[in-house]
Amino acid sequence: MTLSTKFVHLLLVGGLMYWAKEAVPPPPYKMENQKPFSLPRLPYKYDSANIQATAYALLTYVARQELMIDPIVKWLNSQRLTDGGWASTQVTIAFSV
Repeated sequence: MTLSTKFVHLLLVGGLMYWAKEAVPPPPYKMENQKPFSLPRLPYKYDSANIQATAYALLTYVARQELMIDPIVKWLNSQRLTDGGWASTQVTIAFSV
């Protein structure tokens, strides 16, 4: 399994932390009874690479017992598609292990 790390950068947007080649729009949501609910999202350019790079970064943070993992986990969860999986089979399997 190879991941091209060329031009992958750490991005902090709206309390979410992820690694990507370019900024990803914030996840869509709607407010009901003063609570935010996630809406289905459209696929974006570099979805698989962004999710895979962020997942490997999360593994590194967990292995080092870092405290800043919540923003990473929130971003990964916001990237799920309507069927509950991620952008590709390879990425979904990586999370299942």
